[in-house]
Amino acid sequence: MTPPPKPLRQLPFTARPFHRETIGSFLTRLASANRIRIWHILQLTAISAREQRGFTPATDDWLGWSPSTPHRIAALAGRPLASLAAAFPAVTEFLAQPARPPIPQAGKIHRACRDSAAAQNITSMVIVRARPHDYLCIRWITASATSTCVQSASHGRPVQA
Repeated sequence: MTPPPKPLRQLPFTARPFHRETIGSFLTRLASANRIRIWHILQLTAISAREQRGFTPATDDWLGWSPSTPHRIAALAGRPLASLAAAFPAVTEFLAQPARPPIPQAGKIHRACRDSAAAQNITSMVIVRARPHDYLCIRWITASATSTCVQSASHGRPVQA
Protein backbone atom coordinates (compact mmCIF):
# COMPACT_ATOMS: atom_id res chain seq x y z
CA MET A 1 0.00 0.00 0.00
CA THR A 2 1.43 3.36 -1.03
CA PRO A 3 1.26 6.25 1.41
CA PRO A 4 -1.01 9.16 0.48
CA PRO A 5 0.75 12.01 -1.31
CA LYS A 6 1.94 14.83 0.88
CA PRO A 7 0.15 18.14 0.36
CA LEU A 8 2.10 20.78 -1.50
CA ARG A 9 3.79 23.41 0.59
CA GLN A 10 4.41 27.00 -0.32
CA LEU A 11 7.75 27.59 -2.02
CA PRO A 12 10.25 29.62 0.04
CA PHE A 13 10.17 32.60 -2.33
CA THR A 14 6.91 33.76 -3.82
CA ALA A 15 6.15 35.81 -6.90
CA ARG A 16 3.52 38.54 -6.98
CA PRO A 17 1.18 38.37 -10.00
CA PHE A 18 1.51 41.34 -12.36
CA HIS A 19 -1.54 42.91 -14.01
CA ARG A 20 -2.39 41.04 -17.27
CA GLU A 21 0.61 38.72 -16.87
CA THR A 22 0.53 35.39 -18.69
CA ILE A 23 0.38 32.26 -16.56
CA GLY A 24 3.57 31.04 -18.24
CA SER A 25 5.42 34.19 -17.22
CA PHE A 26 4.22 33.84 -13.63
CA LEU A 27 5.28 30.18 -13.35
CA THR A 28 8.65 31.00 -14.93
CA ARG A 29 9.23 33.82 -12.40
CA LEU A 30 8.16 31.53 -9.55
CA ALA A 31 10.65 28.88 -10.67
CA SER A 32 13.41 31.45 -11.11
CA ALA A 33 12.82 32.98 -7.68
CA ASN A 34 13.21 29.54 -6.09
CA ARG A 35 16.17 28.47 -8.23
CA ILE A 36 14.40 25.44 -9.68
CA ARG A 37 13.89 24.47 -13.30
CA ILE A 38 10.60 25.26 -14.98
CA TRP A 39 9.96 21.60 -15.84
CA HIS A 40 9.99 20.84 -12.11
CA ILE A 41 7.35 23.52 -11.45
CA LEU A 42 5.26 22.06 -14.29
CA GLN A 43 5.49 18.59 -12.74
CA LEU A 44 4.53 19.97 -9.32
CA THR A 45 1.50 21.70 -10.82
CA ALA A 46 0.38 18.50 -12.62
CA ILE A 47 0.62 19.92 -16.14
CA SER A 48 0.86 17.01 -18.59
CA ALA A 49 4.28 16.08 -19.96
CA ARG A 50 3.02 16.39 -23.53
CA GLU A 51 2.17 20.07 -23.01
CA GLN A 52 5.40 20.83 -21.12
CA ARG A 53 7.43 20.75 -24.34
CA GLY A 54 5.58 23.74 -25.78
CA PHE A 55 5.54 25.72 -22.55
CA THR A 56 7.05 29.23 -22.73
CA PRO A 57 6.67 32.42 -20.68
CA ALA A 58 4.15 33.54 -23.31
CA THR A 59 1.87 30.55 -22.59
CA ASP A 60 -1.54 31.84 -21.57
CA ASP A 61 -3.89 28.86 -21.74
CA TRP A 62 -4.69 25.73 -19.76
CA LEU A 63 -3.79 23.00 -22.24
CA GLY A 64 -2.61 19.94 -20.35
CA TRP A 65 -3.92 21.07 -16.96
CA SER A 66 -5.41 18.54 -14.56
CA PRO A 67 -8.38 19.45 -12.33
CA SER A 68 -5.96 20.06 -9.44
CA THR A 69 -3.57 22.37 -11.34
CA PRO A 70 -5.05 25.74 -10.21
CA HIS A 71 -5.09 24.59 -6.59
CA ARG A 72 -1.50 23.34 -6.88
CA ILE A 73 -0.34 26.66 -8.38
CA ALA A 74 -2.06 28.52 -5.53
CA ALA A 75 -0.40 26.26 -2.93
CA LEU A 76 3.08 26.64 -4.44
CA ALA A 77 2.70 30.40 -4.83
CA GLY A 78 1.27 30.87 -1.34
CA ARG A 79 -1.67 32.84 -2.69
CA PRO A 80 -5.39 32.16 -2.32
CA LEU A 81 -7.02 30.65 -5.38
CA ALA A 82 -9.37 33.65 -5.59
CA SER A 83 -6.46 36.09 -5.99
CA LEU A 84 -4.88 33.93 -8.72
CA ALA A 85 -8.21 33.73 -10.50
CA ALA A 86 -8.47 37.52 -10.37
CA ALA A 87 -4.94 37.94 -11.73
CA PHE A 88 -5.00 35.32 -14.48
CA PRO A 89 -7.95 34.98 -16.87
CA ALA A 90 -6.76 31.45 -17.77
CA VAL A 91 -7.33 30.27 -14.19
CA THR A 92 -10.78 31.87 -14.07
CA GLU A 93 -11.84 30.28 -17.36
CA PHE A 94 -10.46 26.88 -16.35
CA LEU A 95 -12.33 26.93 -13.04
CA ALA A 96 -15.56 27.86 -14.84
CA GLN A 97 -15.37 25.18 -17.55
CA PRO A 98 -12.32 22.89 -17.38
CA ALA A 99 -13.50 20.58 -20.17
CA ARG A 100 -13.86 23.39 -22.72
CA PRO A 101 -10.75 24.09 -24.81
CA PRO A 102 -9.24 27.54 -24.24
CA ILE A 103 -10.40 30.37 -26.46
CA PRO A 104 -7.59 32.54 -27.81
CA GLN A 105 -7.59 35.83 -25.94
CA ALA A 106 -7.49 39.21 -27.59
CA GLY A 107 -4.39 41.25 -27.21
CA LYS A 108 -0.75 41.32 -28.09
CA ILE A 109 1.83 39.50 -26.00
CA HIS A 110 4.89 41.56 -25.14
CA ARG A 111 7.27 42.40 -22.34
CA ALA A 112 6.00 44.67 -19.60
CA CYS A 113 7.77 47.92 -18.86
CA ARG A 114 10.72 47.41 -16.52
CA ASP A 115 9.86 50.55 -14.55
CA SER A 116 6.27 49.36 -14.02
CA ALA A 117 7.50 45.96 -12.86
CA ALA A 118 10.17 47.51 -10.63
CA ALA A 119 7.50 49.65 -8.99
CA GLN A 120 6.03 46.37 -7.70
CA ASN A 121 9.46 45.00 -6.66
CA ILE A 122 9.64 42.67 -9.67
CA THR A 123 13.13 42.57 -11.11
CA SER A 124 12.74 39.78 -13.68
CA MET A 125 11.11 39.85 -17.09
CA VAL A 126 7.31 39.90 -17.13
CA ILE A 127 5.29 38.88 -20.21
CA VAL A 128 1.85 40.47 -20.43
CA ARG A 129 -1.13 40.33 -22.76
CA ALA A 130 -2.42 43.81 -23.53
CA ARG A 131 -5.34 44.82 -25.66
CA PRO A 132 -4.72 47.37 -28.43
CA HIS A 133 -6.25 50.26 -26.46
CA ASP A 134 -4.19 49.57 -23.32
CA TYR A 135 -1.07 51.56 -22.67
CA LEU A 136 1.46 49.93 -20.39
CA CYS A 137 3.93 52.76 -20.27
CA ILE A 138 5.05 55.83 -22.13
CA ARG A 139 7.78 53.70 -23.73
CA TRP A 140 5.19 51.65 -25.60
CA ILE A 141 3.63 54.70 -27.20
CA THR A 142 5.26 55.49 -30.50
CA ALA A 143 7.12 58.76 -30.50
CA SER A 144 5.17 61.35 -32.39
CA ALA A 145 5.18 65.08 -32.75
CA THR A 146 1.79 65.45 -31.09
CA SER A 147 1.51 66.09 -27.40
CA THR A 148 -1.53 63.99 -26.62
CA CYS A 149 -2.28 63.12 -23.04
CA VAL A 150 -3.06 59.42 -22.51
CA GLN A 151 -3.77 57.44 -19.36
CA SER A 152 -0.94 55.17 -18.34
CA ALA A 153 -2.52 51.97 -17.03
CA SER A 154 0.60 50.79 -15.26
CA HIS A 155 1.57 54.02 -13.51
CA GLY A 156 -2.00 55.28 -13.00
CA ARG A 157 -1.33 58.90 -13.93
CA PRO A 158 -1.67 60.93 -17.11
CA VAL A 159 1.48 61.11 -19.20
CA GLN A 160 2.50 63.21 -22.15
CA ALA A 161 3.16 61.39 -25.41
